Amino acid sequence: YSRNIIIESYLGDLIDLERWSEFNRTFTLDTMYYAKFANRGSGASKKGRVKWLGYYVLTNAVEVQNFIVKSFIHGKNDIHNWRFHLFVA
Repeated sequence: YSRNIIIESYLGDLIDLERWSEFNRTFTLDTMYYAKFANRGSGASKKGRVKWLGYYVLTNAVEVQNFIVKSFIHGKNDIHNWRFHLFVA
C-alpha cells in the first residue's frame, strides 16, 4: 500500500508523462493512492496523465488539509525541534 500526495510543489521537466508504468502488473495500482494538488511547472500538467484507479487530481483545498504538515504531524507543535527550515502556514 502506498499513499503519495504532492501539494503546491514545483514539478520540472524531469516528469516524463510517457514513462509512467505499472510496477508488478496491477498489484500496486489496486492499492495505491497518488494525488496532486495545485502544483506548478512543466511537469505539473494534468494532460496525458495515467487513468489508474488510485490516481487523483485534487481541486479543493479542504481535501488536502489532512495531508499538510500542520495537520499530519502536528506541525506547529513539533517542527520547532527540526534543524531545517519548513514553512507552516
